[in-house]
Amino acid sequence: MKACLLLLLILSIGLSPAIVGAQNDGDDIRILLEFIPEPSHAQMLYNETYIFGVVISNLGMDIVENASVPGQPGFKYSGSLILQTSIRVRREGVYGRGSDSIPYTLTLQSWENTYDLPVPALGSNSSKWFSYTAEIGYGGKSANLEDWVTFDFDAQVYVEWYLDGSAGRKYYLGDSLGEVGGKWYVISLTKEIYVKSVHLSMGRDLNQARLEVVSMELELGEELEIDITAYQNAYDAMESFIEEGDYVSAMSVYTGYEPTWREEVITKLKERVGELKPLAGLLEEYSSSFEDLTVEYEELQTEFENFTAAQLLRVDELSTQLSAARSNSRMYLFGMVALAAVLVAALVRTFKPKLPGSSGEPSET
Repeated sequence: MKACLLLLLILSIGLSPAIVGAQNDGDDIRILLEFIPEPSHAQMLYNETYIFGVVISNLGMDIVENASVPGQPGFKYSGSLILQTSIRVRREGVYGRGSDSIPYTLTLQSWENTYDLPVPALGSNSSKWFSYTAEIGYGGKSANLEDWVTFDFDAQVYVEWYLDGSAGRKYYLGDSLGEVGGKWYVISLTKEIYVKSVHLSMGRDLNQARLEVVSMELELGEELEIDITAYQNAYDAMESFIEEGDYVSAMSVYTGYEPTWREEVITKLKERVGELKPLAGLLEEYSSSFEDLTVEYEELQTEFENFTAAQLLRVDELSTQLSAARSNSRMYLFGMVALAAVLVAALVRTFKPKLPGSSGEPSET
């Protein structure tokens, strides 16, 4: 009753139902799912009340009450249609297990009902209307910001048959006329802010990708040929969806694209290392040879220093000996000279001639 009154109020102010789903749109029957107001981008606003209904139009279906069902002996049409509906309010998200991301679904609310509807006359409709207020949001116990709160509706329409027997009349589900339904995502202000913050984070990562790639190229002195165009396109697409108010599609772009620029940088560096491995081997070989030469040089230097010290010691010894020899030679010469002087004096005394008056007595003149 409440849903009918709200529907009449909405229709009275000029709003018309929006068709959001249709199946079995054939020559005989058409089944539509209509919403008032229409959820934009398959999004329900938090705390907003929506009126939606299943509308069945008879375009040429010939079902007469109590008429026999062709090909089904004993079964007859009851003159009614059976509408089975299922509503699920769910929390959908992803949790990590090691390096894997595993999606999960948790049912928060659910309703299942069955309704009898009259078979519409040719060219007319039968309908069933419902109302729902999107009262489950984000940030509490019901759902985290990284999750989605979804509203799923499914409706199936059948022709009703009956069979008279000794125990009385029994009713059965007959032919299926079709099915309509859909899935909508609840959007709140906090969810909008979260999606925009994810987009900003994506932009920061994109800028970091540019800086890291350029830094590596400058360091290596060559172009790495790492293409971040796909990442840029994903960022731009997410930005465009946010500007349109389509937060569901924006997050689909983000979760559907995994940036690989880090892996590409690592791969390029590994390739570079692979190219440098032969040079590293030569460098190691030369380093080993250099170490051997260094040891030999140090040994030769030690020997040279030892030899030099020995030679210097020898030179000192020889200098001392030479000095001593020179001193001895000088004394010898002085001795020889003195001896020669004594000998000369002795000879002079011995062989000196006696001159007149050279006796010891005085002489007279």
